[in-house]
Amino acid sequence: MKDLHIGRTFVYQMDEAITAEIISEYADASGDKNAIHLDDHAAKEAGFSKPVVHGMWSCGLAVSAVQQWFGVGIFIHYLETSFINPLLQGDQLTITGEIVRVTFDDFSVKIGGVNQAEQVIFRGEFRLKEGLHE
Repeated sequence: MKDLHIGRTFVYQMDEAITAEIISEYADASGDKNAIHLDDHAAKEAGFSKPVVHGMWSCGLAVSAVQQWFGVGIFIHYLETSFINPLLQGDQLTITGEIVRVTFDDFSVKIGGVNQAEQVIFRGEFRLKEGLHE
């Protein structure tokens, strides 16, 4: 694992807002069709201004960011995430990472996500390893 050092940082920023179509496609793929994700009225009844993006969609985007930062030869062998605030339809998500630990066979990245208003959406830690070589 080359060029891994504590304090190295990374950023992934969405170019576009999260649409109802993105949320609907994730609901279909995941099977989580809770109305707060898909229906404006249900979201408002639950206290949200807009439909709520699935938390695991955000986590999946973080996994994609990690693959962009470190390449497909790296895999996540441990993941811990806390969801702090809801991500809403129309928001944009920025994901940041910082290497906080490096050992001889793995490394840890503190990860976080914020919306366009800099409101913390999630934070956590990924532990990564190099994949198996053929």
